[in-house]
This record gives sequence, structure tokens and C-alpha cells, in this order.
Amino acid sequence: MIYALFMYPQIDENVEREIINHRSLRHPNIVRFKEVILTPTHLALVMEYASGGELFERICKWGRFTEDEARYYFRQLIFGVNYIHSMQICHRDLKLDNILLDGMKSPCLKICDFGYSKRISHRDLKLKLIILHERKSSEMKNCDSDCFKQIFKGNILLQSTLSDGSLAVKLKKITWNKDSMLDSILLDGCPAPQSLKVCDFGLSKVF
Repeated sequence: MIYALFMYPQIDENVEREIINHRSLRHPNIVRFKEVILTPTHLALVMEYASGGELFERICKWGRFTEDEARYYFRQLIFGVNYIHSMQICHRDLKLDNILLDGMKSPCLKICDFGYSKRISHRDLKLKLIILHERKSSEMKNCDSDCFKQIFKGNILLQSTLSDGSLAVKLKKITWNKDSMLDSILLDGCPAPQSLKVCDFGLSKVF
């Protein structure tokens, strides 16, 4: 395995969260955290190198995915996010820039950058499962669960892989608030094709 070295001149809250939360995770769809190196002037984080680059760059360069491609990557994303939640951690910054590919012929998706992550409670996990199971629109709209917001964000990312690069660029500029992302989807000039089978919250046809 090839590793990448990230150097930080000072330790802030984001670096602390990256170390504390990321280092405890071991999953094929999460960038591997190797070790921390402390020098007289810098702190270095050693992590798995993903030679395929960002999913954002892939979409901007080559355009929208086919439905089969989108399903292939989204399945891996959900596996990774579900594992993160099972470890009582919420990523909180899930976006195309923080999703990497390993460069293999059949690329493996890798979630990275846990600088905004946080520990979550069993109540948050339970609330996510209840809402996803019952799919009550009013609760989805008003839910403050970080876990649920992460699943919602994943669904928006699925939509962005099925549209052209304009939606990916738009998502790069806005916050992860549910309403602002939904507005971007509705106002985007290049929506996903109407014939898509991936529908109903993005989960029903993925597996």
C-alpha cells in the first residue's frame, strides 16, 4: 500500500478530530489512517494514497455517470457511511471532494477528511433508523439528526453523479444544509434523466 503525507504547522480542532475519529476506523471504503508523526515544527498525518483522485474531478472531467456506475459507487458510499455510524461517528462533511478513488480498474471508493466529524449518541442512530424506515416527510424536513442529514447528503451526491458537472460545482459552493442542497437540485439546469430507476430517497434500487 502507498501512503500520502499531510503536514500541518499547528494543531487545531479539525486536526484533533481527524486524529481521534479517523484513526479508529478500518473499512475498505474509508481512507486508511496509518500514523501520526510529530516533528519540531510540524505534525504529519500518514494516510493511504488514493491515486484515482476526487470523485468531483472525475465528474467534472468525464461527465455524468451511467446509472450502473452511479449505483456501483453509491453502494460503496452507503457501506462506508453505515460503518462510520456504527462506530458512533458522523462525518458531517460528506461531499464529492472528500470521496476518493483508489485508481484500480474497478475503482474502490474511499471516504476521507474527518476534520468536521464528531461522536454521536445511540439516540441519534436510533432516530436515523426510525425516519428512514417510516419515511415520514414532515420528520425528514425537520430532523436535526446528524446521521440523517448525512444520509440525505449522500442522496444528493447520488443525484449529482447522474447530472453533468454543473451540479457538482454548485454543491461545492454551498453548505450541507438540507434545504440549500435541495434548492440547488430543483434549480439545476441539467437534472438527472427522468427514466432513472434510482429513486425514492435514492436507496430503494441501489442494492
